[in-house]
Amino acid sequence: MSGPLHGRYDEVKISVEHRGTCAVCGKRGNRGRTFAQLLHPSNKSADGTPKGRRQIMQENAENATKWQAQQFYHAKCEPKKPNQEQNHDIK
Repeated sequence: MSGPLHGRYDEVKISVEHRGTCAVCGKRGNRGRTFAQLLHPSNKSADGTPKGRRQIMQENAENATKWQAQQFYHAKCEPKKPNQEQNHDIK
């Protein structure tokens, strides 16, 4: 028997692909990403009510659309985010 009594919750996810021309090197390519959330009582909306499967799918689809609308980069060409940069000058 699976369910909330055993601590197992469904993962609601959507997998999408982003195809385009890299802004750095100009080559065509594609990247994939999965957007997921748990169908869990502690996963609540802004008004404090638990999210349903439909609401989670809608949020995942919105996040996927935003990600696909961003400029395309290959993994090697993607600019580093400020928190990913490392300071190699420290000895």
